[in-house]
Formats: sequence, structure tokens, C-alpha cells
Amino acid sequence: MSADDGTPSSQQVDQILGSSKLAVALENDRYKHLLDHVPVAVAVSRGSGLEQRVVYANKAFETLMSLAAADVEGQGWSFLDGFLNEDDQTQTLGTAIRDGEDFVGVFRPAGPVDRLVIVQAYASVIESDDGIENFRIAALVDVGGRERAQIEQFESQIRDRDMLMRELQHRVKNNLQLITALVRMEARSAAEGETVALARLASRIDALTVLYRILSAENALADIDLGQYLSDVATAVMQANATPDIEIELDVGYCPMSINVAMPAGLLVNEMLTNALKYAFVGRSGGRLKLICKLDGGRVTVIVSDDGVGLGEGQEWPSPRKLGALILQTLQENARNVAFKAETIRGQGTWFTLAFDAVQPPAAN
Repeated sequence: MSADDGTPSSQQVDQILGSSKLAVALENDRYKHLLDHVPVAVAVSRGSGLEQRVVYANKAFETLMSLAAADVEGQGWSFLDGFLNEDDQTQTLGTAIRDGEDFVGVFRPAGPVDRLVIVQAYASVIESDDGIENFRIAALVDVGGRERAQIEQFESQIRDRDMLMRELQHRVKNNLQLITALVRMEARSAAEGETVALARLASRIDALTVLYRILSAENALADIDLGQYLSDVATAVMQANATPDIEIELDVGYCPMSINVAMPAGLLVNEMLTNALKYAFVGRSGGRLKLICKLDGGRVTVIVSDDGVGLGEGQEWPSPRKLGALILQTLQENARNVAFKAETIRGQGTWFTLAFDAVQPPAAN
């Protein structure tokens, strides 16, 4: 979904997670509307230590915890103390969120309940420039919604329960880390006087939303079909940003890929396409884009091209210290033998070629 049609997506969370203007953002209906549509339960507190008080909870949080936002706003995290860490029964969920960072554990209700809710909990701190904690974000992922038989079936696909938990933790942690980095990049640009483009942020969130949808499917596998994923990303970009006279040709094949590689690859393709739609066809009513994703001899090749005006003289892409460079760096850290090349001919177009090995390193714990 695009910001233009009033429906937010999953990556504008980044703008909020890393923004020093979080208090203002939470008072803005547009941002609340955005977070209310993120497919992860999110709550935010203001203050530090024992003085933390919840100032916002999104719709997914209300649904997961069966609590209204009005019932939790103004409270400390202790309202979640009815959940205990399944590996340490002395630790409550409220305490873990209040004091912890990153992945803080798997929690389940302390006593009998009508509805089984088991959550993986993550916490992220936002500090002011002087290092004082201003806000804390909690993200809760429901891992108890499946019937026992479904859980066991899913576990068998990934060999055992511990590996399943580690994989889910790694997926969510990677998403939250990259989302936070994306937001902070945008917040820094805003601090330097640049305008933060909400439509562009929405497009990046769309790329992550597509990924969440794939991962949450009942028959989700450990690997992502990169070809199909990039095709879905391109379709979302075109629907949100292209005029009727701009067309895209898709030539993608089946390319099984780990989530750690698929995510930055999808975001990078999103950047290439949105950049082309913004700059390649200036002065023209239409144009043509092409996306290729092929697996050949153990090597994946992704090409994004346009028939537009081409890059300016001396211009490079991605620009150093900009978002595209950050995403490319993330891909280089997760894939093997990454090669990236940008070619351009003034007046004839630009070609971006990305290649990396299909066999990926094992996911980190």
C-alpha cells in the first residue's frame, strides 16, 4: 500500500523508531494510522527506568493482548507481568521490556487462560543526543497462534524447536534492525534540512510488508523465492508511483534465497525502481523499466534498467552515506561475493547489475 492512498505500510515504522521527534510523531494521526497497520504488535513508552509510561499501543498490540490502548496508556510496563519467561520463571515480560534490549525472550501466561498467547518480545531504546533514554519501543510477535500439530509440523521443517526459535528471532531482529537504521538515516536527513519523503518511506515499508506476508504464510519455507519476491516488490512500486505511460517488463525465475539476503536485495531493488521513476523520465510522459532475476550456475543476477535520461555526469549510485549505500552494505554482509555495477548512457538509460552466490552462509544465532 502507498502513503498516497492513505494506507500506510511496514517501513514507516523506521521513520518513527529512529526519530528524535517521536513525541510529535505519536501525536500525529498520520503516524498513528501508519503504526496501526503494521503487522507486528508495537507499544511505546516515554521516560526511563521505573518512570517509563506507555504512550502508544497499535491495533496489533490491542488484538494480541486483548487490551484496549486506553487501558494501557499511562501505565508502566508492569501491566504485562502476567507473562513469564519460559526459560526463567522469575522474569516477567514487563520487567524484560523495561530493562532489556534486542530479543528479550519468549513469554507465556503465568496461569490458566482462555486463549493461549505465547510471544517473542523485543525491545529497542531511543536516546536523546546527550545519551538519556527518552523512549522505549516493544515489539511482540505471536508464536502461539498455531494449533499444536501445526507447530510440530513447522518445527519438523526446520529440524527442531530450538532452530525454529532461532530462525524466527533472527528474522524479526534483522527486520527491526534494518528498519531502525532506515529511520535514522531519514531522521538525519531531516535534521540536515532535507525533506523526508513519506511516499518514498511508504514504498520501502511496502517491500518489507511483502516479505512479512510471505513469511507468515501457512506453508512458509525457510527460503524465499527471490524472483517472485522482487516481482511483487516491483509491482507494488509501480502501483504506488508510476504514471500510466510508464511500463515495466518482468523477467524473473525461481531463485531460492535466505531471508537475510532476500530482505536487503528487495529493498535495494525498491530503491533502484523508485529512483528511476523519480529521475529517469524527467521531461517525458512515459518510459520503460525492466527487472531481471536469474539463477545460473550457482550465481544469482539481478538487473534493473530504464530507457531514461541516464545519470548525470560524475554522478554515482548509490551515493555514499545515503540509504542505497546502507542497504548494499547490508547485502554484502549477508551474501557471498556480491558484485554491483551501475552503467549509464546519457539520453539512453541506466543499467544496474547486482550479482551474488546462490549458496548462502548459515544464519547467525
